[in-house]
Amino acid sequence: MESPKAIPCPWDLNTYFGRWMYYSWITNPKLNFTSSAMIEEAKLIHFSCLYGSISNDITDTKLLYKHQIYENVIHPDTNEIQNTFGRLSFMPIGKAFLVAVLLSQLTKNTSSYAWHGLNQSYDAFVNFTNRNGDTKFIQTTQFRFGISMLAATVTSTFAAFHIERFLVSKICHPIPYRFIPLITLAGASFINVPIMRYKEIIEGVRIYDCNKEKFAGLKGI
Repeated sequence: MESPKAIPCPWDLNTYFGRWMYYSWITNPKLNFTSSAMIEEAKLIHFSCLYGSISNDITDTKLLYKHQIYENVIHPDTNEIQNTFGRLSFMPIGKAFLVAVLLSQLTKNTSSYAWHGLNQSYDAFVNFTNRNGDTKFIQTTQFRFGISMLAATVTSTFAAFHIERFLVSKICHPIPYRFIPLITLAGASFINVPIMRYKEIIEGVRIYDCNKEKFAGLKGI
């Protein structure tokens, strides 16, 4: 093997715009259709770069593409392959479908409640998939996450449904009427997200500088 090859980045990550572009790049919905073989190859190449054992025969274009796959699929803390439906790249597809259904169910109480439950359980699942994986710092169990998901789903669904019923009874104009699901989902997220991320809120998360040195790990940082 030859000397290690640095992973190129198309954007300046020292700027907010560069970070926004990078985030959009690694959450491209097209990456949901990546095969298992390509994921394993991306993981192998990533660790080869990390340990300086990759050949310079690999082009920058291929290296960048494999890095995009790795960042999209692999959890940054646990190095585990994330569930396809819980990845941030799947959210535009999943949420577009759920919101479209919710728009069609505004006047149907029973089905609307069921779809709100499905939507909030999906949000909780996404939060679970992308949770902080530093288990040595934040001790938790699958059971406690299960309880959190149940609590988040039930309470946020209840809130979303009743916010929606209230707005439906007050808004008659067709244009504002179509924004009701957006308002209800935003309101429910104020309940869903804190419950799913309660350990990070209580215990805090570790923050590292560019040299991988921890300089924060307390709540309120």
